[in-house]
Amino acid sequence: MIRIFLNLVKRFWAHLVMAYAFTFWTCYVLMKEYEKIAAMRLSFLQSEKRRADQFTVKIIVFINIESLFAIWSEEIVSNF
Repeated sequence: MIRIFLNLVKRFWAHLVMAYAFTFWTCYVLMKEYEKIAAMRLSFLQSEKRRADQFTVKIIVFINIESLFAIWSEEIVSNF
């Protein structure tokens, strides 16, 4: 019985170590990728190819769709 428990403890520690190793590896890869993205963003912002329309905010005005549908359906019924 004790031998089975010791075997389970070893397997638990192996699983725990691998989980931490995978987590640190994932964080390292994400950090390296973010460094590349940050360098690309910095080079873009320092370049002279920027345009004013890249930084403008475009606003889309939504109208009341229900009222348009009501008018449209009335026209269909009256034309039918």
